[in-house]
Amino acid sequence: MKKVVSVIVFVIANSLFSQSVTIPKDQSFYNPDIKSYHRTIKKPNHSNNHSQLIQDAIDEIEQKEGGILTIEAGNNNVYIINEEIKIKSNVHIKVNPNVIFKSTSPRKIAFFSAGKYEPQRVTNFSLTSTDAKKYFTFDFLNRPAGKKNYYKSFNPWWCSKLQGFKLHNQ
Repeated sequence: MKKVVSVIVFVIANSLFSQSVTIPKDQSFYNPDIKSYHRTIKKPNHSNNHSQLIQDAIDEIEQKEGGILTIEAGNNNVYIINEEIKIKSNVHIKVNPNVIFKSTSPRKIAFFSAGKYEPQRVTNFSLTSTDAKKYFTFDFLNRPAGKKNYYKSFNPWWCSKLQGFKLHNQ
């Protein structure tokens, strides 16, 4: 009987003191407006840093007011990223699941950043796999060590001031 009374009191109190929750409008979530411009890159076989190749493609898409960048796997699927790649608004990156992003830099860098350097919010962007059931890789193995006890972790991402983005296919 005591348990039944406790449940009834809980239900009544919950009904009296509950707050309504307002769900934000759709534009607060990832709701992409993807432009028709499309660029595909396939990494060159002989390079020790592919950061600029990817950054140039992102910048080109931004200048066209947005679109899709597809990053394909090449003969060697490893893209060496030794400089932070800045993702821009309205750029949607689709990565082949065989691609591996790896850094050989002794510096602590994020492979990709969004909103870190821009004065305004970065919006409407995505970084997803070209195959919804398979994923690309960020490889931190065999990375040269930085200064002892100075670099404690490695980050695939550095994000700030974001709205309406997607980092996963599902």
